[in-house]
Amino acid sequence: MTKNIMSKEEYLNKAKELNVPLEKPRVLNDTDFITVAKERRSVRQYDAKT
Repeated sequence: MTKNIMSKEEYLNKAKELNVPLEKPRVLNDTDFITVAKERRSVRQYDAKT
């Protein structure tokens, strides 16, 4: 089985052909670290019933 490997140049040329519309980056709201730390959540146990 032969893998089809593109060179960097081929990859970049192919990416240019996609014609993805250029959009401005979305502006993210500034959130201070303390707020982020307080609102952080993690799952410690999973319910095996579902």
